[in-house]
Amino acid sequence: MALSYSASITLPQFRRLLRRAQLLYTLLVGTYLAQRWEGALVRKLYYLPDGGRGFFAEIGVDEARECFVVLRSFSSSGPLEAYTHCVQLPA
Repeated sequence: MALSYSASITLPQFRRLLRRAQLLYTLLVGTYLAQRWEGALVRKLYYLPDGGRGFFAEIGVDEARECFVVLRSFSSSGPLEAYTHCVQLPA
């Protein structure tokens, strides 16, 4: 099955996709930003463009079971605080 996508879907459109489609869209279109560990789960943060400010998707990776899942999607800055210790800006 081929995935058809537009490079600029909105956050509400993204949330209406099936979880598998959200995952594929994120991996195909998203820009990887950072990762953090939460127990045995690796959380990876991606930025997704939407023609405006864009939004973020957080992918969970359970390395023991080798599975991926979209944990949440958001456009507010609040959830980004969990990643601030992971970001290194150039001098």
